[in-house]
Amino acid sequence: MNLFVINLDRRPDRLSQIRNTLAGHKWSKIPAYDGKGKTFNDFVRDGFTPDMDWRDPLLKRSLTPTEIACFISHYKCWRHLADSNNEGIIILEDDVTLEKPLDTEKISQLLKLFDIVYLGYREMDEARELNKELVIPSYPYLASSYAITREAARKLLCTAITNNVIPVDEYLPIMIGYDKSSSISIEKHINIHKDADKLSAIAFKDPYFTQLSRSVMGSDIEREAPLMKYDVKVITVATDESKMETLQTSADKFGI
Repeated sequence: MNLFVINLDRRPDRLSQIRNTLAGHKWSKIPAYDGKGKTFNDFVRDGFTPDMDWRDPLLKRSLTPTEIACFISHYKCWRHLADSNNEGIIILEDDVTLEKPLDTEKISQLLKLFDIVYLGYREMDEARELNKELVIPSYPYLASSYAITREAARKLLCTAITNNVIPVDEYLPIMIGYDKSSSISIEKHINIHKDADKLSAIAFKDPYFTQLSRSVMGSDIEREAPLMKYDVKVITVATDESKMETLQTSADKFGI
């Protein structure tokens, strides 16, 4: 089974980390889409319109450029698979570490029964136990390591998602049938949502991969200001520049 790793060209440190993690395994790099410095219009020009109505279920903030870039990077992997002769592949982000020997034969067999096999994830609701080794995820977060079939990739591509981009951690749960992940309209992202369109997913209780903490590998997501749909300029009147410090600081914080 082919392994594909999402990695930014400007993060050779992460590439080195995943190379050590996957020592002994054959894998290929998928260049990640770089969201650094991107504006709303930049994403639109590249064919991806962010959903500015979406809010993080916990933090209540809107999308950040890195979240959109992460989605686009996974989208590139799905497109690659959909256009290939592969029946299924494993997709990894470059900040995961292998916890036990990777049984690609077992994963391949599971892909004959399920559309997506989570090799590591965090459950945000309540999973249903299938057996001693596997669970049916309900609201799976962290799309950092999963196997996926070609047919599932094609289904993920054939929706209205590029017109309303949300985080990949929210899109995949919607596509497996979870509709309580956030206050968004499912129909906004999926042209016609029928039971037949839903993807089936399975996950390992004992994960193959875990995601390294942000304190180890760093992350741009929560250090960024949320994406702004329009460039905002604030105009004020003042005679004492020192009194502008609070306004200037808050404007900088929110990318204004």
